[in-house]
Amino acid sequence: MGNPPDIVHVVTDMALGASYRPEVGPLKAAGIPKARRNSWYLDGDTDTYKKLTPAVRTELVRGPDRPDEKPDPQPRSTPQ
Repeated sequence: MGNPPDIVHVVTDMALGASYRPEVGPLKAAGIPKARRNSWYLDGDTDTYKKLTPAVRTELVRGPDRPDEKPDPQPRSTPQ
């Protein structure tokens, strides 16, 4: 069948392409949704969806490699 989505977020509307599939650009621009009653994440340990809490969202945004770092709001530019 394929892989299930990592995050499910129920919205009232979304941009669809010509084949009625969601457009990727607006979804990427929106980022990981805030923890609300209409957002869930796929728990890899149990293969079930659970409510997206602020703590889980923070972990998803930070990533597993840097648990104590805050995410950069803007990417740093490299001097040339």
